[in-house]
Amino acid sequence: MSANPKQALFAEFARIGQALANPARLEILDFLAQSERAVQDLARLCGLSVANTSQHLQTLRAAGLVQTRKQGLHVFYSLAGPAVCQLFRSLRHCGETHLAEVDRIVRAHRSGTPAEAVSLPELRRRLRTGTALLLDVRPREEFAAGHIPGARNIPLAELRSQLRHLPAGVDIIAYCRGPYCFLSDEAVALLSKSGRRALRAGEGFPEWKARGWKVATVVLVLERLWPRRSQPILRQGFFTDLTYLVFNSEYLGVLLGALTLRLPLPTIPPANLMAGLSLPVQFLVLLLVFDFAQWAIHNLLHRVPILWRIHKVHHSIIDMDWIGNWRFHGVEILVYRVLLYPLAALCGFGVEAMFAYGVFNTAIGHFAHSNLNVRLGPLQYLINGPQMHLWHHTHPDAGPVNQNFAISLSLWDWLFRTAYVPAGQAPTLLGFDGIERYPTNILTQTIEPFRPDAP
Repeated sequence: MSANPKQALFAEFARIGQALANPARLEILDFLAQSERAVQDLARLCGLSVANTSQHLQTLRAAGLVQTRKQGLHVFYSLAGPAVCQLFRSLRHCGETHLAEVDRIVRAHRSGTPAEAVSLPELRRRLRTGTALLLDVRPREEFAAGHIPGARNIPLAELRSQLRHLPAGVDIIAYCRGPYCFLSDEAVALLSKSGRRALRAGEGFPEWKARGWKVATVVLVLERLWPRRSQPILRQGFFTDLTYLVFNSEYLGVLLGALTLRLPLPTIPPANLMAGLSLPVQFLVLLLVFDFAQWAIHNLLHRVPILWRIHKVHHSIIDMDWIGNWRFHGVEILVYRVLLYPLAALCGFGVEAMFAYGVFNTAIGHFAHSNLNVRLGPLQYLINGPQMHLWHHTHPDAGPVNQNFAISLSLWDWLFRTAYVPAGQAPTLLGFDGIERYPTNILTQTIEPFRPDAP
């Protein structure tokens, strides 16, 4: 190993770059972003031999980009996690921005075709207002693995025979695997020839899933309607939290994904305990197992001095609202990932279950940090909420500390007697001792835990 740790890290990152530096392997990742696949299916889709496809998959697996699941005699491949999909999209975006040839190839292929692209925000608006029919033209197994809510599935190969079943007086928006999947172009051309007004969605299900259509906007509106206390949207620290939101939601996942995929973590043979279980069952088990593990890790962040110095960044919020959910130090997320790795490796949860859990976790996080005047009643013994979580952020001068460690489920705090929710009361001050001297921007807060004299 190199004596220079920076060079050693870059050498590990380069392994991922080398694995991506092949068009066939990029196409394999594109297909795996839709659903898990057996090697024979990937070979057929990519037009490669099974042996060649298997070699590419082994290269991707060695770089930590794909994982396997065994069911009987069959081995199924899937992306190693959401960070891989995000890395792939970032690579694609970089090419779109800096390689003129990308745009030329796309324009040449779509020249003369009636394939007007509908953006995802516009697609969401049309679905909400019922002014369009959304048509998923991917194969049925991909649709079954995950699709945009409200879509109707007619695979391209069956579309001609199903035209008579489609309404003629409504816009039909076709989508497939993503911006460079041309199945939707063929579908639009066929629909247009049949006299229907057809359009192409600019992106596919992976992009829709990645955006997540987070509840942030909904929570922001609700905070205006039913605030716990009156405070401006641009309250103190808002722009710091906005910077955290942009960095932690868009870039941190790629950086930590690339890093944790190459960390010298112990090899744990996957037990595939979840193999064969339905998505709802996997989600329920994942929620209980991971939420308790995260509750325990959160407890450690408050009780281990070096971890508390890192977690202090999150507790530097003095005016609480939904966007504060994004204020956290990158090393804290690394701690969570490393400690949760054995559970994930042993259980073998499906990608769809992990995604559903991520959406649920983020939604509860926004809700728990929101400036909402909400009382959950009996639900407070199960679900974390703003009343309970506010007391977790209380200043030592305003109430007891090291209480309410809930992430999504509050039941762990009630079971282990760390719950504190005094009826009809709210803390008058948030933070920690010395918060008035704590840095207030993302750069200095990132450095603060590592200062030799940091408290």
